[in-house]
Amino acid sequence: MSEAFELGRPRMSLARMTDGLDRQPERGDDPENAGQSSGESVAAILLAEDDEAVREFVKRALAHYGHNVTAVGDGGSALAALEETPYDLLLTDIVMPGMDGIALALKATKDRPALPVVLMTGFAAERQRAHNLDALIDRVVSKPFSLKEICAVVEDALQARGISPTAS
Repeated sequence: MSEAFELGRPRMSLARMTDGLDRQPERGDDPENAGQSSGESVAAILLAEDDEAVREFVKRALAHYGHNVTAVGDGGSALAALEETPYDLLLTDIVMPGMDGIALALKATKDRPALPVVLMTGFAAERQRAHNLDALIDRVVSKPFSLKEICAVVEDALQARGISPTAS
């Protein structure tokens, strides 16, 4: 097996992606390692990512940190999931077929203005588009990222909205 995966446009090594998954996070850890070891969910997270490898790695990492994660492969499916189930956070790729992550964020926050939104992208131009929506977007994360990094960003976004039980 190759040491690096082609994940959309950027390349990520397996070691970089899984950095931080070698220990069980505990309640009270710093935000970079926050979670609960008791198995109860910290937050309900909707993950929209068209790249299956990235989607599965991020889903596994967030679940490892105690979150309840629903993962879908496109913006349309994410919007449908939001209409059926309440979520504590939306984590979405920007560049996806059909409805992109920015359109998804706009539609999702129209009816749910308190919903934290974290965007992921491997493209500088898309990152700039997202920054034009600062009032709606909690954070934009550049790919490649480690799973430890994405979990820390999610925890920060939850804590900023007062959603995570680990918030002080």
